[in-house]
Amino acid sequence: MRFAREQPQIFALTMMRCTEGEKDPAHVELWQFVLGQVGRLYSDERAPEAGVTLWAFLHGMTALEAAGVFGQRKPFSSFDFGLEMWIKAAKVEIP
Repeated sequence: MRFAREQPQIFALTMMRCTEGEKDPAHVELWQFVLGQVGRLYSDERAPEAGVTLWAFLHGMTALEAAGVFGQRKPFSSFDFGLEMWIKAAKVEIP
């Protein structure tokens, strides 16, 4: 989040579609890294969905912070809460 705050123009590039698509070697390598890390908490089978969920959460929180919506009624501590919920969900069996 600090990177997004300090380098907003560069961070905006992370939300642009890859010109090479998902077959771009850099894209594949980065996604495999994410899946490897997420798979340490979630199974390899659940890693893609858990990875996209974490990605969406982090980008959403970053966008909300950039928009200046956090305050007393909408605390930034929601970040810690959300991350804890994501980690705890790894222990839950989903049928």
